[in-house]
Amino acid sequence: MALVERHFPESAELALIAVSAPLRATGVGRALVTTIEDHLRADGCDFLEVHTVGPAFEHAGYAATRAFYRAVGFAPMHEFDGLDWAGPTLVMIKSLRPASRSTPESLD
Repeated sequence: MALVERHFPESAELALIAVSAPLRATGVGRALVTTIEDHLRADGCDFLEVHTVGPAFEHAGYAATRAFYRAVGFAPMHEFDGLDWAGPTLVMIKSLRPASRSTPESLD
């Protein structure tokens, strides 16, 4: 299951994603994220963010969570203390915009 919060027309937050333990590493989580992104893009959303426990809190489970988010295209933006809980929260972001195919103009 997944829960998305739309804060602004241009952005949304993946507030929760959960996959049953026996189904982890089978592509279910990736399919959820892809479906969410497709729906948000179709609705004009440009950015998706997610919060997770930051790397300053050493924990193998959360390290795996961060690795999953990186694998589906999220990049770390900033780690905050006390944002969602007393410890570190890592905010990760992902652009939903199509990649630019243009090349920069010459600076000559």
